Amino acid sequence: MTYATHILDPTEGLNVQHALAHTDDNAAIRDLESRLISRVNVQVFTTALGPGNAAAESFTWTRPSGSYQVARVIAIGGGAGGGSGARVAAPVAAGGGAAASGGALTILDIPFSALGATETVAVGRGGSGGAAKTVDGAGNPGFNGGLSSFTVGGQALVLGRGGVLGAGGSATGAAATAGTGNIGTTNSGAGGAGSLGGAGAAGGSGGVLGTGGGGGGGGITAATPGVTSAGGNGGGSVSRITIVNGGAAGSGAGGGNGGTYADFTATQPLGNGGAGGGGSESNGVNNGGDGGAGAKWGGAGGGGGACRTGANSGKGGDGGPGIIVVICY
Repeated sequence: MTYATHILDPTEGLNVQHALAHTDDNAAIRDLESRLISRVNVQVFTTALGPGNAAAESFTWTRPSGSYQVARVIAIGGGAGGGSGARVAAPVAAGGGAAASGGALTILDIPFSALGATETVAVGRGGSGGAAKTVDGAGNPGFNGGLSSFTVGGQALVLGRGGVLGAGGSATGAAATAGTGNIGTTNSGAGGAGSLGGAGAAGGSGGVLGTGGGGGGGGITAATPGVTSAGGNGGGSVSRITIVNGGAAGSGAGGGNGGTYADFTATQPLGNGGAGGGGSESNGVNNGGDGGAGAKWGGAGGGGGACRTGANSGKGGDGGPGIIVVICY
């Protein structure tokens, strides 16, 4: 799909109002701005695929007619899925699932003259969260997020790396390993570790424009029935001067589900806050809380909460989809 419009943050330098600030003639500013903006070609690529296993959907970018100088490519990989919580009989401690990291954001300017008539685009899908445990044992890991890429002449020049999965909750005495942040123009925040007998760890910050990590799932202490815990909050991000908070942690009482931040639109190619982790439940009747699902774009899934025998653990949250935006000016 092709747009001719403003794109926020990563292309703020294209705002022609800055170049027209020398005049007080508002009518002339609006007229010239409208004519200049109409010459900016923006093509946005998003995937309709649901969460999966590090896959991507392919598209074709078509060279627009016109005397453009630069193609600015913005790529965000798919967010990864969080791990599910463990299901363990009392009095053994049960671990919450670890959270995933989100997709990294990469921005690169390419000379327009270097581009062919068509180029290949791949948009990473979000990784699935680990399935809930319905029998005793450690939780299930999530899946990595898919790679988003823009290929020129057969070479992938712009890479929005997918997030890294969160491990399933532990049933043997060690906290589940969280997904590490990935590298880009802005690195993604790491996921929060799943707790063994305590609250899940909070996700790492995505910094400016990057995606925050998800919050880890809550665990259960070594006792009968054991003390329940909340999940961790998702890591935040900074969009221009606005702080994007991560999803809220699920409550320890009743195994509350982790929260998810609202989706961004296709005209906001920005990393989002990570999803919150699910809380644990120890009564053997109520299920552990599910990890929150990662939002657009490249949001990280939260870890699921642990539970006791007789119930189901919390599912790991799914990762959010990636995006590619190509702006010619």
